[in-house]
Amino acid sequence: MAAKKDDLIAKIQANLGDLTTKKDAELYLNAVLTGILDTVKEHESVRTVLGSFKWVTKPARKAFNPKNKVFVDVAAYDTLTFKTAPSIRQADSIPPVAKTSAKAKTETVAAKPKAKAAAKPAAVAAKTPAAKPVKPAVAKPAVTKPKAK
Repeated sequence: MAAKKDDLIAKIQANLGDLTTKKDAELYLNAVLTGILDTVKEHESVRTVLGSFKWVTKPARKAFNPKNKVFVDVAAYDTLTFKTAPSIRQADSIPPVAKTSAKAKTETVAAKPKAKAAAKPAAVAAKTPAAKPVKPAVAKPAVTKPKAK
């Protein structure tokens, strides 16, 4: 679940302790966010501990609408981008993605079906209809039509 503004205000107040009230913490948060937005709107990048905010102008382009199969002109527009700081991406609080060798992957993949195979047969048998017997192929005699005279 995403943290809301009230959650951030409560954390700011908790970090500052008895020095601030909830109203003061809200003023601090608003001041920081307003400062970032005002600076970015002037087309300057803002670098913080969390990452960098940058105002980018996307060029005009042609887009395809698959519903009616028509190309549409999209005008140039400005947008705000954010790139996470490397210190945040490599933080101890965020668990790193475990890198495993190819051998370890094949061993775990091979081990999983065996564990599931024991539990499946009863459930699968109940859901799947019984297989129909296959009729053996019987050679049919060739039919010849009499020739019309």
